[in-house]
Amino acid sequence: MTRYFPVILLLFLCLDATAQKKGGALSKIAASRNTVPHFSMDVTVQVYETASDKKGTLLGKGLIRKSGTQYYSSFQDNEMIINNDCTVLIDHAEKEVHYFADAVKARQKEVAPFLDLEALMKTADSVASHGNTNGQMHYTIFSKTGPIRQTEVYADQQTYLIRKIVYFYNESDRENDYGIYKAVIDYSNISYNKPSPDFFSEKKYIHYKERHPQLIAGYSKYKLFID
Repeated sequence: MTRYFPVILLLFLCLDATAQKKGGALSKIAASRNTVPHFSMDVTVQVYETASDKKGTLLGKGLIRKSGTQYYSSFQDNEMIINNDCTVLIDHAEKEVHYFADAVKARQKEVAPFLDLEALMKTADSVASHGNTNGQMHYTIFSKTGPIRQTEVYADQQTYLIRKIVYFYNESDRENDYGIYKAVIDYSNISYNKPSPDFFSEKKYIHYKERHPQLIAGYSKYKLFID
């Protein structure tokens, strides 16, 4: 079921391409991750296999932290650290650590493909605005092609940060077995205080010997990939 599910850790970035095409408030929503200097939020993902499924299944919980240009995210068995010196991706299930010395290059290489922005721009053919309710803006993005036919976006009216996303998937066919009707991503416990710098330090996994990154002793059974 989860193999077709979008990467959750960076879902708050997913509107960039659509916003560039549509403009207005969506552009501000897409830019909010940069315009808000600091934030912390928890992430909960609930999936529903059919339209009649009212309870859903908890896929997982995670968290996102941001301070300036530094990011930290965690969901299920995966962590990502982006600081001013490097980007580190940790897969605890596979016991792998991917290290990128060039933080900017790493974002272009790793983050952008996860978000599939080009596909989103091509498939988002219309957007409907539903106004503001309880301090949140609500938009619907429709797509005729791709696995997701409809995306509901709820964003804070003051900060433009996304508070909730609902993905409605197309029906499965012979070529594509999505195994899911919809997924609901909630962002809660939002704070605009500066997070602890410990979130953005790679040194809980990496130490340097003659400037060469190595795994610390506690993760000696993990495999390190230097990209």
